Amino acid sequence: MQDKALEKLWDKAVRLQEKGKYPEAEAAFRELLRQAPELEEAWLDLAALLLRMERDREAWECYAQAAARAEDEVAAACEWADALLEEERFEEAARLIGEVAARHPESPDAQRARVLTLLEAGKDEEAEAACKGLISRNPSREDAFPWAAMLADVAELVEETTGDAAVVSRLRERAAELGPTEDEIIELEKAEYQASLGILLLEATGNQDSAEWMAPFKGWLASPATAVAAASALDAPELAGVYLDLVQGEIDSVREEAQAALLRRPGFAAAYDLLGRVAAISGEYPAAIACFRDLVKRRPDYEPGRLCLAWAYFEAHKWGDLRKFLKNK
Repeated sequence: MQDKALEKLWDKAVRLQEKGKYPEAEAAFRELLRQAPELEEAWLDLAALLLRMERDREAWECYAQAAARAEDEVAAACEWADALLEEERFEEAARLIGEVAARHPESPDAQRARVLTLLEAGKDEEAEAACKGLISRNPSREDAFPWAAMLADVAELVEETTGDAAVVSRLRERAAELGPTEDEIIELEKAEYQASLGILLLEATGNQDSAEWMAPFKGWLASPATAVAAASALDAPELAGVYLDLVQGEIDSVREEAQAALLRRPGFAAAYDLLGRVAAISGEYPAAIACFRDLVKRRPDYEPGRLCLAWAYFEAHKWGDLRKFLKNK
């Protein structure tokens, strides 16, 4: 069966579930999985549906099928834990993620999920102990950036739930300690900025092919290390996790978080940076240009912000604005 036919069947199953037609949705999911049993996400969808129908044993069996096919055990477990939390199955979620986090102590996603499920389960003391364990870890420099982002995320979770100021403060201090050093920021940002501006200038004058020459900047934008560096350079450690969400393609949630941050802190440079990146990635270049202009106005010293503005001019084919901008650099 062709991929489009499978997608159509999957969409049908989801729509039936959304309408509350659970038996029909189950039948559609099972037909989908009969034809394409390798679809890990479909197994998770069916597991969540069965959980809602209070057919626990079958639900866990479907999760086991998903986990067996998953390339990333942590991602599959986190998604299943989310389904359990939605059904207020706190103990099961906490137990599942606890086991996965123990198998993957190096995974920021697993550790973040562990703290979240413990907090949701009302196990505040265990959550605090888990936070202290995370603070004491010494990841390699290669792993430090995503670990710092995870700690910043966990600090926000604790602040929103238990409100333990001491734990929140220590988590954020440790996140800052693990963040990029000045030399690493220069390596990750300034060198890329200078190289990419040269590429953009070549593009603006029509001398090279865009697909080839824009690749370095797109790789820069998708780098987790650069994402955390941006949060640090813009004095926004609390948004480090949001930057990583952007790298992972969670556009809608990033837009909402950035807009909320801007409401809390009018003129917040990091919020303009995130909104500009979201707009550019979505192809909304006029909006991206407006956001990056606001960013550059507030933080003219932030080199990557100037790069992003130049990139937005390029993608919008604003050649005159781009040449003027590059000339005034």
